[in-house]
Amino acid sequence: MVKNFETLVALCEEELRHREYIGSYYARLISYWDELRSWMDRQGITEFDEDVGNRYLDEIFGTHLLPEKSKVRVRKRFRAVRMLISYQKSGEFEFRIPSVEYRFDGSIGVLASEYLDFCHAELANAQKTIDNKRLYLHDFSRYMDDREMSFSDLSVDEMEEFFRFKEYSLSSRHNGSRVIRHFLQHVYDTGKSTRDCYVFVLKDNYRKQCKLPTTYEEQEIRDMIGSVERASAIGKRDYLVLILATEYGWRAKDKRTCGQRLHVEIDKIWRMPNLIHSIITVGWNYNSTHYSMTEIKNGIQLANDGM
Repeated sequence: MVKNFETLVALCEEELRHREYIGSYYARLISYWDELRSWMDRQGITEFDEDVGNRYLDEIFGTHLLPEKSKVRVRKRFRAVRMLISYQKSGEFEFRIPSVEYRFDGSIGVLASEYLDFCHAELANAQKTIDNKRLYLHDFSRYMDDREMSFSDLSVDEMEEFFRFKEYSLSSRHNGSRVIRHFLQHVYDTGKSTRDCYVFVLKDNYRKQCKLPTTYEEQEIRDMIGSVERASAIGKRDYLVLILATEYGWRAKDKRTCGQRLHVEIDKIWRMPNLIHSIITVGWNYNSTHYSMTEIKNGIQLANDGM
């Protein structure tokens, strides 16, 4: 990691030119870095890191986290400093200026921070992956450190209590479980914990859970069909589609490719030229549906009970 300020600025300038950042935007960034250089000279600092950048922002703006509804000039100066910090840490300019700070202060937090460094250096995780892990590990380490818990205090019940306390959604719990499980396995493998606590993080069936019901109750089907307004031609058409699906078992594919034209003889004829293989004629007054296909010479006659 490059710590010399002049070298870091030179690398960032080269990256900006490579990305074709030219004109007023480029000049403005250079001027903001010159202001930071002057501040570091007054402080007698030659090496730059995130702590130095945060000290500078704290002194100039009173905070190193971007304030809400801040002025454009303030956001641009924050952006200039954060570009140096993010490029120094990951070799890339971060997409957004952080408005929330994740600090790992307690004993569990220190181990979580070391684990994130391991993910970056040894596992070569992408920055987005590390940011995602940082979110869940910050919640977990704060939960344990605030309650003065150690790894010996963990159990299945304690882990479930943590997830209830955070009120994660199903997807967040699924992702958080994987991160915490791998973190606990890492601290055990490296000898930081004498207990193999990752077994306490139970696996879930998130990917196997059905997002839509596979079947409907009979009353639910009746209520759905009964909710269709049948006073208009469109309503009667929609009612027909539901009848074909519920009474005669037509699949969505059957209805989608059911014919070249769809004739609904209510008061007028509805034509749908985008259909291909068959013609449906609905005799509303005669309470019948005729479904003709080229594969079946005489077609199929269906009774429309209840229509």
